Amino acid sequence: MPRKLIAEIVLKDRFTKQIGKVESKLRHFTRRVGNLYKRMLSLKTAIIGVGAYVGYRFVKNFTDAASMMETFGTQLMVLSKSAYEAKQALAFIREFARTSPLETEDVIRSYVMLRAIGLNPTIKMIKTLGGVALLMGLEMKDVAGALINRHKTT
Repeated sequence: MPRKLIAEIVLKDRFTKQIGKVESKLRHFTRRVGNLYKRMLSLKTAIIGVGAYVGYRFVKNFTDAASMMETFGTQLMVLSKSAYEAKQALAFIREFARTSPLETEDVIRSYVMLRAIGLNPTIKMIKTLGGVALLMGLEMKDVAGALINRHKTT
C-alpha cells in the first residue's frame, strides 16, 4: 500500500475516533443539561406549590380571624345595651389582648361568658383573670368558667 494512502487512512481513523469522542461527550453533556432542566422544573414546581399553600393558609387565617371577630361583635351586641357599648367593649378587649400574652380569642370568649351570666367584667377583673390564667398555665376561658361556677354556688 502506498504511504500516502496509509497516512490518509490513519488520519481518517484518528479523526473518526476524535469525532466519536466529541459526539459521546456532547451526548453526555446534553443528558446532563436535560437532567438539570428537569430538576429545575421540579424545583420551580415545588416553589410554586409551597407559595400557593402559604398563600392559601394566609388567606384562610385572615378570613377565619375576620369571621371570628364578626361573631364576637355579634355576641357583644346581644349582651350589650347598645351597639356603641359593644364596640367599646370589643375595642377594650382587643387592646388588652394585644398588650398581654393572652390570645385575643380567649380573652373575648371569657368576656362573653362573664357577660352572658350577668356579670359586667371590669378592666381590673379581666386583668386579674388573665393573670391567674397565665400563672396557672390555663386558658383564660377556663378561669372564667371556674369563676362562673363559683358565682353560681354563692
